This record gives sequence, structure tokens and C-alpha cells, in this order.
Amino acid sequence: MNNAYAKADDAVRKQLDALFTNDDLQNPSLTFQTKDIAIDNNLRQLRLSATSDLAGWSSDLAAISGTDSDDALQNYLTRSKNYLINIRALISKAMESGARLIGRPFSA
Repeated sequence: MNNAYAKADDAVRKQLDALFTNDDLQNPSLTFQTKDIAIDNNLRQLRLSATSDLAGWSSDLAAISGTDSDDALQNYLTRSKNYLINIRALISKAMESGARLIGRPFSA
């Protein structure tokens, strides 16, 4: 889970960094304009959620080191999977938006 977290954190905070200003604040903004306000709002909301997910995931990873219960470990694994699903949604939407900007079709 640590490796998955590190890669997700890198994707959100480094790889997608050029797309947003105020990335880790309550009001992320796009560094480019879209023709579709729904895409703009969706991307900003997904980025805001990714910040929250990464913080929660980091806390989970710190807490998991003292856990030996199978149920607790399964819970952390399920939560990690959900964090990844949310972060994947951000990456996919960012790729779709970029493809639209350059006028290319996109399929996930």
C-alpha cells in the first residue's frame, strides 16, 4: 500500500501539478480554460477530493503499522482501493480534458 500511495501522490502532486494552481488548498483552479464549465468544475472538485484522499491515505498508512487485526487490515485495504479509484478518476478526467484541448478523441 505504501508503494501505491507514493505513486498516487506523485501523479497528483507532481505529474498533474502544471494543470492546477492552489492545488492543495480549498480552491484549486485550472491553469487553462475549457469550453465546458462542467469539465472545469469536475476537474477542480476531483483535485480537491484527491488532496483529501491523499491526506486520509497517509493517516491510514501511519495507523496501519500498529494493527494486526485481519478485519482492520481488510478495512485499510478497501479504503486504499477507494482512494485509488478516486485518484484514477482525476487522472482520467485530466487526460480527457487535455485531449479535448488539442482536438483529439479520448477513450479511457
